[in-house]
Amino acid sequence: MDIEPVTYNIEPDSISDYLVQDLKLKTKNSTRVVGIIPVHLYRQSCDMRRITEIADEYGLFVLEDTAQAFGGSWQGRRLGTIGTAGAYSFLPSKNLGGFGDGGMVCTDDTKIVELTRMLLKHGGKDKYNVDHIGYNARLDTLQAAVLLAELAFHR
Repeated sequence: MDIEPVTYNIEPDSISDYLVQDLKLKTKNSTRVVGIIPVHLYRQSCDMRRITEIADEYGLFVLEDTAQAFGGSWQGRRLGTIGTAGAYSFLPSKNLGGFGDGGMVCTDDTKIVELTRMLLKHGGKDKYNVDHIGYNARLDTLQAAVLLAELAFHR
């Protein structure tokens, strides 16, 4: 996709052009594209109005990559809470950096919440019943303490 030359964020018309022209869509959901991942940069929002319109038109999810925009907002809403889900990275080089690896997913979709929690616990709802290939990706206490201290500077 192309970017907007001023903000370096994704240019929504390029998303629409891709879906309409390159894939020559004739009906909704006739593509292998399942979602849009706008990447917000420098606490600047992508054009979420236009992106969510396109997503609604084609039945796509929107996963906001908010790794470089923690604390940013769009029309009074925090970035990462506008689309279907939002992902944050807490790597030391990010806006809200921890002391090592870490991240967060935000959503109000109960199915995504359930799946995310399962993936973080080796892919299962509990210790002995695994439904997916998952990870051991829980944020440890030391990381949480560093992030809580840093969070005070981002308010």
